[in-house]
Amino acid sequence: MTRSTRSQLAVVCVALAIAVIGLAVRGFPPQADLHTAAQAGSLNQVNRCIAWGVDVNSTGAMTFTPLHEAAFQGHADVAEALLAAGADVDAATAVHVPREAPRPPPTQEFGSPEWPVEFLSPPRETPLYWAVCQGHVATVRVLLEHGANPNITVLCKADEEDETPLRAALGREDHEVEALLREHGAAK
Repeated sequence: MTRSTRSQLAVVCVALAIAVIGLAVRGFPPQADLHTAAQAGSLNQVNRCIAWGVDVNSTGAMTFTPLHEAAFQGHADVAEALLAAGADVDAATAVHVPREAPRPPPTQEFGSPEWPVEFLSPPRETPLYWAVCQGHVATVRVLLEHGANPNITVLCKADEEDETPLRAALGREDHEVEALLREHGAAK
């Protein structure tokens, strides 16, 4: 190797080291950071992850997408940012327990070794369903305005009946959410 080649190689190595250090200092966000930011309602961190190109439809725990996380926690502004970045408004979870399975004791969680989770197709728990179940009116509105389907039937756990976002709102006696769902075509 000539002295000139070694010099060029050294320059490339230094440039690469500077780039790696720059990423470390700025914090290259992995997929998990987007889920955490969405769950926490950190719009700045969500926007940062989006700018880095993190997949807004990636799945995490219980196959929630970042939009599920935001909807579950009622972060309408985060949901809006995720949808603007291409999040699937009707993304569905893939985890539920078959109807014939017994209910777990309250101390056990779905997916634990004592209570394995069965992945079935097609999954149905959408961000809209979770926003309705939690009574997050502003988030329900954002999801519906972005075309969320209010008539998707949710495959419920164990021996419960199937339900829809409208049935969930009726069960909660949440008349404001019920009215929003009906305005957007909820029929069942």
